[in-house]
Amino acid sequence: MKHGEDNLTSMVAAAATDHPGAARAIDRLITIAPMFRSAARDMLRAYGTTFLRRADDRVAEIDFLCDGDAERFDEAVRAYVRFCMEFARKQAEFLRTGRYSFQDFDEMCAELYDDNDAVQNFYLFALLFSFIFSPNYYEFYDFFETEFLPHVHDTGCVCEIGCGHGVYLGKTLAAHHSTTGVAIDISPAALEVAQRMLGYYQIGSQRVEFAQDDLRHRLRRDDGCAQAVICCEVLEHLPDPQRALHELRRILGEGGTALLSAAIRMESVDHLYVFRTHDEVIEMIEKAGLRLEASRVIPLAKGNMQDEEERRRLAEDPRVPVGFICRASPK
Repeated sequence: MKHGEDNLTSMVAAAATDHPGAARAIDRLITIAPMFRSAARDMLRAYGTTFLRRADDRVAEIDFLCDGDAERFDEAVRAYVRFCMEFARKQAEFLRTGRYSFQDFDEMCAELYDDNDAVQNFYLFALLFSFIFSPNYYEFYDFFETEFLPHVHDTGCVCEIGCGHGVYLGKTLAAHHSTTGVAIDISPAALEVAQRMLGYYQIGSQRVEFAQDDLRHRLRRDDGCAQAVICCEVLEHLPDPQRALHELRRILGEGGTALLSAAIRMESVDHLYVFRTHDEVIEMIEKAGLRLEASRVIPLAKGNMQDEEERRRLAEDPRVPVGFICRASPK
């Protein structure tokens, strides 16, 4: 046994008592896909007990969606592995051509979002495991928890566009008991999963509405209807993210707050618009009438992410994919 493997085994064994969900997720991942050992070890080393706590939370959510079925849980792990392999393949092609494989939203929609089985049993499970094992998704959630949640008012409506699995909205409504919510997605299958996730967080039907809608067009929402807007992992999926940002600003009320993210130079199973730099995203956000309040740039690369200079260097490397997340308010 290699030293790194033994070290990971020891770390998982030490975590198992206080963080059984995290230990289980790591065990199933490295059993099903041993090539992920270093990724799991890197996450443990980089984020420590906070990583373990959040992994416990994600495993509880995944277990709930799997109805406690161990085989379905393993299938969810395999979905994450497949998602990562597809990312690696597409990212290599993007670095060669400078183009994402999808050039047409309707084609992408037909291949993924309109396929209920693909959405529910591949895509959304992969995203939930990404919160555990992928540093960009992990730090998206960290930013959400530390930089966004404290700025949400305790009354009013929280609107999540592109709600997917529903974790962001569920956690927000659970933390702010007097708020109501609207979950919007283009995919009916995603709305079904989000509805289950909101049930997991014990958010009753009187507090949340589920609506199928399309951010490429005007949403069926009144001006200024939301005191908080969440739109994560959506902008890069759209042919015109600038237009979408103007629409998000339209529904965000004065004094409200928005959580926004974008993938930069980062291919995936459903990315369409190529952001070249995070400054491009910031420029679009400001052009839409929003003011940046806080942000984080997360390079998806080997390196010491606790070192701000190294993080900055990697973020500016055109070969490195980057996650960008921010909190913004109306100007």
